[in-house]
This record gives sequence, structure tokens and C-alpha cells, in this order.
Amino acid sequence: MKSIHLFSKLNIRNLFLIGFVFFILTGCTSVQKSNFRDMSSAYREVIEEYSNDNILLNIVRASNDMPMSFLDIPSVVGSGSINASSGVSTNIISAQPSSFTGFFSASKLTASGSSYAASTGMSVNNTFTFTQASLDNAQFMSTFLKKVPLDAINFAGPQRNLPKAAIYTLLIDSIEIRTVDNEEVGWWLNDPMDPEYASFQHVLSTLLISGLTSEMITTKTDLGPPVSTAQAIQSFSAWSDSIARDSSLSFEKRLENGKTYYQLVKTQVNSVFCLNKNSVSQTLGGKFSLTAYCKDSLKLASLPKSSDLNGMLDIILKQRNPQNKPLELRIGLRSIANVFDFLGNVLNAQMNDNKPFLVSIESTDYSAIRHYYSTKPLTVPLFKVYKNKNINDSICTIYYRGNSFSISDDNESYTKSVVEFMATLLTISKTAGSIPSSPAVLVR
Repeated sequence: MKSIHLFSKLNIRNLFLIGFVFFILTGCTSVQKSNFRDMSSAYREVIEEYSNDNILLNIVRASNDMPMSFLDIPSVVGSGSINASSGVSTNIISAQPSSFTGFFSASKLTASGSSYAASTGMSVNNTFTFTQASLDNAQFMSTFLKKVPLDAINFAGPQRNLPKAAIYTLLIDSIEIRTVDNEEVGWWLNDPMDPEYASFQHVLSTLLISGLTSEMITTKTDLGPPVSTAQAIQSFSAWSDSIARDSSLSFEKRLENGKTYYQLVKTQVNSVFCLNKNSVSQTLGGKFSLTAYCKDSLKLASLPKSSDLNGMLDIILKQRNPQNKPLELRIGLRSIANVFDFLGNVLNAQMNDNKPFLVSIESTDYSAIRHYYSTKPLTVPLFKVYKNKNINDSICTIYYRGNSFSISDDNESYTKSVVEFMATLLTISKTAGSIPSSPAVLVR
């Protein structure tokens, strides 16, 4: 009976020890999850900083008329491990091992009694291997140097943060107005370093008030001569493969002089700039040809009568077009490389030693139209960089030729939104094959 009682007491002690070890291992498990979560978050932050640094660095290079160069991270391989260990050591020196209290009582031979000692250990190991691939290749540059497609203006993401005036300022290289018989009336260059840059800003602002926007135009081009029904059936087999591969090709059934014939047609959808006919009649009068007006003008809201009527642009159009010929609007777009060059000049204007100034955007969006008709329109800097200044809320800092350049995490300019927009433009430049499979640099 006494041995059974002793066995029960020993089981209680064993259960206590098992629970203690389980508690230690459970704690290690929670540490493991938290540690890997921290590592993953740190990696995401590094990638974000890497992208921002890449954009700002190339803007600074462009401001110094230096070649731009881009790197990308095509692959990341991460590994990590946490090893936890635990153990219990005993030292049995008891006055009376058969009882619970006697087990821990000192014997006559020593001043200490039996004891248990728990030990734990943990080692953490994590590594990331990533590759840096150079985008200085023909595949990337072929898109990087092409004009930005007008569809880029309709990106839903950036427009939530960037007003149309800011996007147009980034993408438009020049504005030209000519008569329908190709006589030049006015030409304005979008370059902050141009002495006449204020004129460009006024022209763009006036056109935005006049409802400048982009719309999709569908055009159809006839391919080859019309054919009869019998000829269409006979030739359809020859064209079937091409039509299957190219969805823009189709046969149209037409009726002329009471006879039915078929025409092979190519349909193309293009984006074009246009003006709101209702709004431009209030700002500039009926000076433009019908081709300059949006087909959906009736669906676009017309603005209140502009206080800028008979302003600078209206006066120029009257003076340089005395015969009042219908006018056409021609807008040149930049390539992505040219957008970086433009932002480089924006930076140069801000850092100009003689007369520095911030390129600002006048709010002319419908949502902020009340500012335009006030005596002092709301203006916001487009892109602001701090040179050789320590700022507490920097989201990006790069070093170039012994100088530091930083972007602030504030909402006093469109800087952060411009960086986001540039990241989007770079993404559409990365076509298949632009990121090489073999890395330029392997970093461990």
C-alpha cells in the first residue's frame, strides 16, 4: 500500500514536469510564428524601398543628364528555421526518498536535498537569396522609349490620387493648335526650364476647363474589293485562319443598288484627345472643327461660364487666326524615358541657383472646380525633393555624387502619387523577355 502511495506521488511530479516542458515548447512555437511574420514584413518593406529608390535615383540621374539604368528583382528564395530544445536534470540526495517532503529534504551527508532543474534553448536561422537583373536590354528599351499609350491616362488606380491636370502634365510633351489647312497658330512646350513655361501651364489649364479628355474611337478600314456571296464563300476558307487569329478582321454584309455583297473589314479602336463641345464654346467660343470635339460631348457635364473667357489663349487664337478658320488640336505624348527627363527638369527647376521654383498643378478637376473660379486657384506642387536635408518622415532617400535626395511622407504635394504613377509606367514596360532569366547580380 505504501509503494502504491509513493507511485501516485511520483506520477504527480512527472505530470508537473511534462506540463512544464509542454509550456516551454508552446512558447517556442509562438515565437516561431512571430519571427517569420517579422521576417516577411521586413522583406516587403525592403522591396518597397528598393522600388522607390530606383525611381528617385533615375530622376536624379536625368536631372544631371546622365544615362538612366534600371534593375529588377526577378526572384527571391528565402529559408529560415527555429530550433528549440528543452530538458530536465535531477539531483537525488534525499533524507527519505519514499515521501514527497522527504524526497526534497537534505540527507545527513549533505546540506542540500533532491532537486529538478529545467533547461531550454533556442536558435534562429534565416537567409534570403535574391537576384538583381539589369533591364538595360532591347526588350525593355523598346517599350521604355515608345510614346506612352493614351490608355495610360485612364489608369483607375493612379487617378484616384493624381488629378487629371497632374497626369496630363506628366505625359504631355507639347500642345499645338493648327488650322484645318495645317497653318500653325500656336505651339507650347511642356518644359519647366523653358522661359515660356507659364504659357504652357495656362494653355493646359484652359483646355482642361474646356473639357479636355480622351475617348475611344472605332474606325473601320475596308480590305480589298467587295465580293459577291459566291465569292465570299469561296474566299472565306482562305481567310478563316487569319480571322481566327485576328479578332479585328471580319466580313460585313452590305447592300448597294439592291445587290448584296460582302466586304472584308479591319476594325481598330484608338484613344484620342478631344474637347467637350459644350464647355469649349463657353471658354474659347466655336473656334475648333468638329473633329476636335468629343463624340460624347452631350453626355459630359458642361461647366459654369468661365471667368477666363477672352484670356490669353483666346486672344492668341484671335490674333493669329484673323480669318477665323476652324482649328485642330494636336497633343504630343512622351515616352516613359521622356517622363523621367521631365521630372529631372522639375527637380532642376526646384534646385535652380538663380530662381528656384516648384512646378505646381492648378486644380481644375470638376470636383475642385470652385477653386478655379475663386480669386486664388488652389495649386499643389507636382514633385518635391529635399536635397542634403535630414527629414524625419522620409519614405525614400538616395545618395548620388556626394549629395542626398529625399522624399517626404506628407500630403503637401503629389510626390508620392507621382512615384506610384511612375512605378505603374515601369511595370507596363516590362514585357516578356525584358527581365533576363540569368541575373546580373546574385546577392546572398
